[in-house]
Amino acid sequence: MILRLNKWFLTACCLSLFAIPAFAWKPPGGGGSTPPLPPVAYQIKYFYPPNVPTSGGEIDYLVNVFQGLNNSGDCVGSYGAPNGEQHAWLFSPLNQVNTAIDLNDIGAVGIPEGWVIAMAMDINDRGAIVGFLRPVGTPANLPGVRRGFVLDTSVNPPSLSLLPDNDPSWVDTYARRINENGDVLGVFQRSDGTWGAYLFKPALNPVLYNTPDEFPEIINVVLLAPTVTNLNNPSAGFPAEAVLIDATRYAFAYVKGIGLTPLYPQMEGLPYINDDGIICGTCWRNITLRKKTTIQRYIFRDAGTNTQEIVAGSDGMFAYGFNAHGTIMAQLSPKDLLYQDAWGFVDINSLVTGTPADRAEWTYAGFHVSKQNDTGPLGFGQIAGPKAFSNGSKGYYLLTPVSL
Repeated sequence: MILRLNKWFLTACCLSLFAIPAFAWKPPGGGGSTPPLPPVAYQIKYFYPPNVPTSGGEIDYLVNVFQGLNNSGDCVGSYGAPNGEQHAWLFSPLNQVNTAIDLNDIGAVGIPEGWVIAMAMDINDRGAIVGFLRPVGTPANLPGVRRGFVLDTSVNPPSLSLLPDNDPSWVDTYARRINENGDVLGVFQRSDGTWGAYLFKPALNPVLYNTPDEFPEIINVVLLAPTVTNLNNPSAGFPAEAVLIDATRYAFAYVKGIGLTPLYPQMEGLPYINDDGIICGTCWRNITLRKKTTIQRYIFRDAGTNTQEIVAGSDGMFAYGFNAHGTIMAQLSPKDLLYQDAWGFVDINSLVTGTPADRAEWTYAGFHVSKQNDTGPLGFGQIAGPKAFSNGSKGYYLLTPVSL
C-alpha cells in the first residue's frame, strides 16, 4: 500500500489505462471457446424482515433495504416497522429460520432516549454493527436527522455507542462501513450541503479489539455522494484504507495515518477494495467510432503496480463488488455476473440451485445483487440482497456456494 502511495502521488494525474491490453471477453453462453462453468452451485435461502406480514403491499426499496453481509452469512439492513418508523434488522442464518430480528428488540444498552436504531449499514465478523439512529416518531419514508452508531453484539448486553458528531458544521452524519479491526468509515454532511468522510476506531470489546483512536481522521475531500465510499479489512501488511469518489468523479484512496492518494479519473459507481488492498471498479472514457463520440465503460482491477482492464463494454456494465479472493461481481445488462480469471464471466443464474418452488420464486421478477463475502469454495463467496416475491412480499435472499 505504501508503494501505491509513492507511485500514484507522482503519476496519478497522468495515469492512462489505454495502453493496457483488455481481457478478451465472450459472454456466458455465447459462441466460441467459452470456458466451462465452475464446479460450484449456489443454494437459495429466503428470509423476511421482522414484524411484518410475508405477503401483500408494495416493496419500498428506500425503506426495506439490504445493506451488509459478513463471513458468517449474517445480514443487516432496514425495514418499515408497523409503527411507521424505519427500523434496523439483523438476520443470522444460524439463529433465525427465515425472519430477521429488529435491532431495537435485542436489549441493547446505550441507545439515547428519544432515538431509535433506524438503519444497519454494515456488520463485521465479530458482530459489530454500524449505521444510524433517527428520532423516535420520524416517518420511515421521510428524511430526518441522523446520528452514526456502532453496536457491539460481542458483549452481553449488546452495547451501542454514538460515533463522532463534534463539529458544529456537520448537519448530518452516519456510519457506512466497519472492518474486522473495528475501524469505522463514517460520512458527514456540511452546512453547505457537501459531504465528507472520516475514519474512526471506537471503543469496542477490549478482548477482540485494540485500543481505540482518540480523534477521528477527517478525509479532506468533497464526496460525489455519501454512498461512494468503501473500506478494506487491514492485515499485517496493509493498514485500514478507504476508497472514495470526489465531486468531480475522481477516485481517491485514504490510508489510515498517511493520507490521500489520487487514483482514477471518470469513475462510475462505487469503488471497491479487498483485504489485499486491490481496488476494483468501473471507469469510462470517450471513444470515437465512425466520427461519433460515445462513452465506453470498462471494469478495472488494480494492485498498485499492475492495472488490468478486465472488459470494455456498453452503458449497461458496472462492477458491483469484489471479495478477498478477487471475485468480481458485475452487471453486463441484463445479466448479473461473477468474474474470475480462470472462468471469465459467469452468469449467476446458471449456478443457482434449490427446490422447484425455490427456483420458480427465483426466476420471478429477477433479483438484485447487493453484497458478496469471502466464504465459499474456489473463491466464490456468499451473495445476498433484496428479492421481490410472487405474492408481493418484502424479502431477501442468501446464496451459499457449495462444491459440486
